[in-house]
Amino acid sequence: MTIFGNICVGLLGLGAFVMLRFVSNSVSQYDYIAAILFSLFLLIPLFAVFATITANGKMDFLGWPRLLQYGGVAIASLSLTVLMGVSAAVHGSGGREFPWSIRPFCPWAAYMVPLGMALIAFFWLNSSRFALPEYLLRTAFGVVTAIALLSNITLGVEIRRNLQQRAEEQAREDLLVVQQADAEKDFSRLLHYTNRFERPATRQLALQKVLATGPRFNALMTECLRNPVFQEGLTYFRDNDPPGDAAPLAEPARDALFLSAKRLREEFATGRTMAAGDIESGVDTVLTVADKFSKYGVDLLPAVRDYRAALDAPKYGKVPLAGTKRMDAWLSAKGK
Repeated sequence: MTIFGNICVGLLGLGAFVMLRFVSNSVSQYDYIAAILFSLFLLIPLFAVFATITANGKMDFLGWPRLLQYGGVAIASLSLTVLMGVSAAVHGSGGREFPWSIRPFCPWAAYMVPLGMALIAFFWLNSSRFALPEYLLRTAFGVVTAIALLSNITLGVEIRRNLQQRAEEQAREDLLVVQQADAEKDFSRLLHYTNRFERPATRQLALQKVLATGPRFNALMTECLRNPVFQEGLTYFRDNDPPGDAAPLAEPARDALFLSAKRLREEFATGRTMAAGDIESGVDTVLTVADKFSKYGVDLLPAVRDYRAALDAPKYGKVPLAGTKRMDAWLSAKGK
């Protein structure tokens, strides 16, 4: 076991050298990817060497069951890996573009952490040969791990706070857009903000402006459904009910469903893989709109079948089954 552990120490030393070369080079757009790969490479020997130390009974001073000791080693290894990985990833900016919890460690932690862990592990594995007090090594390992854990926790809190701030800023910007929008000139833009995922204040104001068009609503919506911004109209009908007599909007809604199928084919033709959530959202929109307007004497089944056929169009990859199954069940229920 000791021999295996010493091999892992050598790999950590090699990893420290690689990280030093990495952070010393010029910055490139692939830094994040390279940092992730290097960190994952270092995670394996890092965990392996301290798991070997644990297997040798050198963690028994904790008084924990052996399985719990391995769990602690795994958490420590992950924390250390995150610290050196993030430090390497943002080395070009010196941490200025990242939460302050990482800034003190950029970029030196990328290579000093694996080097320091390699030295601690080496002397810990061979403590009997060097007659080095193990409590010093335990203390060093504990201190570095605690710093890494604290940095990781603070990093998580910072990221969450930044995401919340961005979301709030975006919400303020969206509300301002709706406040400044003209009900008729910006009709399709307002429709976008009436979806169920918008902040309540923004959505409510957008709905008020859209409905304020009164007798002009059907004409404006018809124009929207037969133009490239048709998706905004479909989204409105998915999440809201049309005011007044909606029968004149049944044919434009059907035309928009055909346009939606055409656009889906065009997206697939580019070779890009669409997210499962986007596919399921599209299916939900098509079926909801078809259900709402089927009572007005317009046959929307051809449009739904066309959209279902479009789901079989991609040449690369596969469409998530959840979306196709739901549409197949809907068509089956209609007897088509």
